[in-house]
Amino acid sequence: MARNNKPFWESITLDEFLNSEEYKKGQELSPAEFYQVWFNRMPYRPCYQKRNWIFAPFDGIITHIGKYKPDQDVFNVKGQSYTINQILDAEMKCSCYACGIFLTAFSVHLGRNPVTGILRKVNLLPCILTNNMYMDFAELGLLKDKKVYPDRYKFAYQNQRRLYEIYDTRNNIDVIVVAIADRNVDSLLDFKQEGDVVIKGTRFNFVCWGSYGLLVVPINRKGFELKPLVKDLDYVYAGQTAIFEVIS
Repeated sequence: MARNNKPFWESITLDEFLNSEEYKKGQELSPAEFYQVWFNRMPYRPCYQKRNWIFAPFDGIITHIGKYKPDQDVFNVKGQSYTINQILDAEMKCSCYACGIFLTAFSVHLGRNPVTGILRKVNLLPCILTNNMYMDFAELGLLKDKKVYPDRYKFAYQNQRRLYEIYDTRNNIDVIVVAIADRNVDSLLDFKQEGDVVIKGTRFNFVCWGSYGLLVVPINRKGFELKPLVKDLDYVYAGQTAIFEVIS
């Protein structure tokens, strides 16, 4: 990984990722090696524990991070504008912290638990329907121009979407992860089921040919706030990069 002597919990810049051995190696492989082996890699990573940190659930590029009203504020997912309620297929009343992550083809597609707690819910939500374009257009804008072009996110007309709700027992908050796959996926691969105890940094799913992940923390309890530790267009690593600090 391209750390440049940074602590493991800090994000890296997109330029640092583009200059990393990880990215360069992926470019040097043949298409067969890339899609059959490299894309499906599941590297070992240590599980770091710090009570008031929420780690990235996926590797990839931060597309947005902030606080949103559930039925008013909108953000872009694959070329379409959504509210929190629309992306969660819910009717939440409270504002939420949210962070979007674009999984590039060069990213590890292994999802890791952002917190330690209990996996209370696993829901297969209705597919997200977008225009029939492939993720390569959006990826080209991010990796080459280092810009987010909303129109280029209109790929993969039918995208499987699954919601994972974790109760963070250490911070007494609910953490929701949404994994959104690409059109070539029959199903997202889960390693955990409802009721399981999950440990921060351990794997919970694999996003086959996937493209997008969203982390949502509802502000449904008093006495806490989240401090963002990354910014738009940073590159993050699942189970290692801290994206929020819980302030009690």
